[in-house]
Amino acid sequence: MPIRIEPKKVVPRKKITFSIPEPLWEMTGKYAEYLGGGTDRIYVIEKILEAFFEQEKDFRRWLDGQRRFAS
Repeated sequence: MPIRIEPKKVVPRKKITFSIPEPLWEMTGKYAEYLGGGTDRIYVIEKILEAFFEQEKDFRRWLDGQRRFAS
C-alpha cells in the first residue's frame, strides 16, 4: 500500500505585540522546556488559546449564533 502524505496546511498568521506579567512569561518558558524538542513560548501560548476557545462552550454557542445571522 503506498504511503499517502497530505500537503502541509498553511494557516495565515497575524503578528501581535503584547506584554504579559513576568511570572506568566517565565511559566510559558518552563512549560516549553518541559515539552522539549523545538517547542517555544509562542507554540505554548497558541495551544493554550486553542484549548481555551475549544472549552469555552458559551462563547462557541454565541459565535454559532453570530455566524447564522451573518449568512
